[in-house]
Amino acid sequence: MYTLGIDLHKNFTFWSLLDPDGQVLWQKKLETDLDLAKEEAQKLPKPCQAVLEPTGCFHLYAEKLKESGVEPHLAHPLEVSLIAKSKNKNDKIDATILAQLLRTNFLPEAYLPSKDIKELRSFIQFRSKIVSTKTRAKVRMRMLLNSLNIKTDITDLFGVKGIKFLEELKLSPLMRIQRDELTRTVAACNSQLKTINAVIKAIAERDDDIQRIMTIPTIGPVVATTIKAYVADFKRFSSADKLAAYAGLVPSVRQSGDKETHGHITKQGPGMLRWALVQSAAIIRPSHGELYKFYNRKKVKIGVKKARIALAKKLLTISYRVVIDKTEYIDKSKKEEDKTC
Repeated sequence: MYTLGIDLHKNFTFWSLLDPDGQVLWQKKLETDLDLAKEEAQKLPKPCQAVLEPTGCFHLYAEKLKESGVEPHLAHPLEVSLIAKSKNKNDKIDATILAQLLRTNFLPEAYLPSKDIKELRSFIQFRSKIVSTKTRAKVRMRMLLNSLNIKTDITDLFGVKGIKFLEELKLSPLMRIQRDELTRTVAACNSQLKTINAVIKAIAERDDDIQRIMTIPTIGPVVATTIKAYVADFKRFSSADKLAAYAGLVPSVRQSGDKETHGHITKQGPGMLRWALVQSAAIIRPSHGELYKFYNRKKVKIGVKKARIALAKKLLTISYRVVIDKTEYIDKSKKEEDKTC
């Protein structure tokens, strides 16, 4: 098996090809061009495997390698410490080290998502950016009113009553422009989110995994689709705990001799996944039965913030179980209530 190490950059890429014994056959610098990558990969001796890091257009680059009969692998960016810590660091060395790690089966691999999953993640991120823009505009409007000492009991400044209130304000020309632009920004974001949410709903309706996840209280189409986008294949995790660790929802551990210390959650893995789960945990209500009781117990012991993190982890582990077992979430406490009725 020949092994190709790839150091991918925006404008150029460095390739280092090893023979089955680990000897460098050749090294070359190429323009970062997908068609060129496919053309060059077709010339490689076969069988051949390649490794690259998750940067830039790596997913498209990997697709071109695969089309050319080269098996692509993705290096885990946090765990390939040999490259980051090396004193002799350049593109040739980086590419060669990656290739040697893959050839000797010491490469810490990351999951290489399919094109569909990559696009779904991009779509979820796109939605998140629009939500952030909308939130910033709302905050700016509140700040504008505060700077003018204008007070109101209206909670939603961009609802029907809020818009009417804003339109009736007597403002100077410069302040009026700010009000109008912020109002237009929120309206534009609402329009975009309406379209995006409709697309996400349609995706959710076609996916059995997402439908099962949505049977869990507090989880709707957006969060369920986010979970599916970032987990992708649930079977790649041997347990729910491994999935929670991937999401960065487990406590960090420091061990020295017989002493073991647990700290804050690691926050490793996709931040978008953690954010979605914590947002779902934040809307827990008494009507949510067993999950609310779990949250309430945790809240008494460790406080609101940590209780939400604990619930976020539980929501993810339940998601794992309903998908793996191909079942729906059943609230045991409500089931017991039905038996007593």
